[in-house]
Amino acid sequence: MEKNSSDPTPGRAGNPARRTRDSMAATSDHLHRLLRLPLLVSAVLLYCRITESAQVPGIVSQADLDAQYAALQTAGGSRQACQVVFRPYATWGPPGYDNPAAANLPTPSKPAAYVAAALTFDVVNLGSEDIPPGWNFSLTNSFYTRIDQATNLHLVSFGDDTLQGYSNSSGLPLGANAGNNVTAGFVVRASTNMFLPDTFCIGDLKCSIVLVNNISGTYLPFEQAEQGGAGIESAEQPISLQGGEFYDVNGNQMTLKCANWFGFNNGNLMLDGLWAGNSALVNDFATVMYRIQLLGFNCFRVPFSFQTLFNQAPFTWANANCTPISSAGIRANTLQPGYTSNNPLPPQAKPEGNNATICNEKLPNDSVYKRFLYIVQFMAYNNFYVLIDDHSEDSTVKYNTGQWPSLWASLVKDLVADPKVANRLMVDILNEPDSFSYTWNDLKGLYISAMDAIYAVSPNTPMLIEGTTAHTGQYTGINWGDGFATTGAYLQLTGLSDPRPFFDILYNKPYLNNVALAPHMYPPSITNSYTGISGNDLWNRLYYSFGILRTIGYPPEDNSRPKHKFPILIGEIGTFFDVPKATCCDLPFMRDALAWLQGQPNTGQAHPAIQNVAWWAWNANTGDTGGLVDNTWVNILWIKIDWMRSATGMTPCPSPTPTPASGGIQCVASLSIASSWPYNGAYESSINVNLQNLGSATVTSPYTVTMTLASYSSLPQFWNWAVCHSKMAS
Repeated sequence: MEKNSSDPTPGRAGNPARRTRDSMAATSDHLHRLLRLPLLVSAVLLYCRITESAQVPGIVSQADLDAQYAALQTAGGSRQACQVVFRPYATWGPPGYDNPAAANLPTPSKPAAYVAAALTFDVVNLGSEDIPPGWNFSLTNSFYTRIDQATNLHLVSFGDDTLQGYSNSSGLPLGANAGNNVTAGFVVRASTNMFLPDTFCIGDLKCSIVLVNNISGTYLPFEQAEQGGAGIESAEQPISLQGGEFYDVNGNQMTLKCANWFGFNNGNLMLDGLWAGNSALVNDFATVMYRIQLLGFNCFRVPFSFQTLFNQAPFTWANANCTPISSAGIRANTLQPGYTSNNPLPPQAKPEGNNATICNEKLPNDSVYKRFLYIVQFMAYNNFYVLIDDHSEDSTVKYNTGQWPSLWASLVKDLVADPKVANRLMVDILNEPDSFSYTWNDLKGLYISAMDAIYAVSPNTPMLIEGTTAHTGQYTGINWGDGFATTGAYLQLTGLSDPRPFFDILYNKPYLNNVALAPHMYPPSITNSYTGISGNDLWNRLYYSFGILRTIGYPPEDNSRPKHKFPILIGEIGTFFDVPKATCCDLPFMRDALAWLQGQPNTGQAHPAIQNVAWWAWNANTGDTGGLVDNTWVNILWIKIDWMRSATGMTPCPSPTPTPASGGIQCVASLSIASSWPYNGAYESSINVNLQNLGSATVTSPYTVTMTLASYSSLPQFWNWAVCHSKMAS
């Protein structure tokens, strides 16, 4: 879902909607008052900015830099060149935004007003002659809105996307041949997460810009025993798609039963929730993963941001005060109330550390990128399928469009270097394109360029795509990631953006059979759309938006060529179920959406079931839906697990007694206190109870209802039911 942007189409910082001339002038005046220095506006600085175009920063390792600088010592000739070397940096937002418990991700909630970063960089003279002290500099970035707290630099002016100043390097020159580098930095606020400058000049000399991150071509070849999962079986093959279905590593048709688990997309720099306590039950990511596996999930969808993976500095999640949890404790946590099980638990993934009291001991801390590779590999070695998703907080696709496909290719290449990962990896290319106000005309080129790049490095990796409902730059309120309508009449009726030109190109690509659809389905409490949320209206919407592409295939209205049926994975769906806004309108949606996914002939048209579903989200700190766990991150919310069991047929492991129903009876009770008043030293209340069956089986009358609360003392009146047993507290 779209997260943390105050505007669905982030403007350039120079746009009056994002930063007015008054605010720029105020910032510049602030710097003048702070530094009391003369304004340096030289023709050479402006010349550099005007004549030089922005560049995409290169990513290099420290070893590469050392080799480059060593070569300068023997290089002959006269030359002028400079380089600015940035390090991975920390980012944060306004108070509350960077607090995991208060961030309340995801969704279309209003985001932070700004994003901030502390940038540190080395200014390096690659030329053959010293650059004297006091050199002028200028840098440009159209997203910056405020600059302060400079180190080793005097900041003089900031406006029109340009920061200017001069060095404060204690009288030392920038030594020739990288002989005396100056380390500098500043704190910056920006309207999006693109923090590295577009240009950096010393006088009229434009410098190359690089980011040091020791990640190139790396992956982590774990030992099988350390992973605790099954080894690579010779019979395994990559997950594949055919005839509208997914096929597993053994070549069998399968159902993907996924949980979204975010953290690599929101500045947490790790799967979220490990901060929730000192027990391994919530603090140790391997133990949390084991809990999710015991619930019956076989797949993770892992949102990330390229900005986070490549640019941000990690912090440790190792916890030396971690309290181990026993197998009995894990069983009790993951066994649904009312069920028992004497079957042995499957083997647990070995904790990454050698010491059971240190959670996350072996989690990589030198690079967020390496940590991400580690997590994906750990999941794959424990037999999860892994869908990685470039999420909406990441603006790389919008502002580094040319680099975005190569970043995807680089990430996939490093991941599939491990055969176990290669067999279980899928990619969700772009989360909710609506968040960028993209139409299909925009998406057509973006998707094809990314898929071309990914296919070139990994021709077997499934690529999932999301649709867009945007038309003329407006969002229609159907659903984020929805919008695959391909019939002329429905497109004309709704005015939706037309995806058919994209599908026509895709139809002739060699990777057509690698592509699946990943729409999102959300109820009214999320979309704020209260029309077409149940019954025939909902079923027709789902069918014509994307269901038709699996039922009939593409092109649905052209019989001159064979029709291609696309597999479908519902990439996100979720609700609180029990908050007033949800009980009002989400319940009919979730009930009827479930019936449609189960393949019931609700519209009168036969359609196959769509059982591949990813619940949003495991995370308790997801603001619009809540998590699969409550706010303690300990207690499982079983109504959500029951819904997923009905949708996907997933079963807990090991199987309990009796076996939980899948697709049968599910219910939710909504309670409201109509009135309350003091009575004989206690309180008396009138409580309205609304019962709804979310399952596919009818509950016949008479049926029994049990309500428990330790403080209940009497039941003087009741209506619409008969009390057969009442045991009140004394």
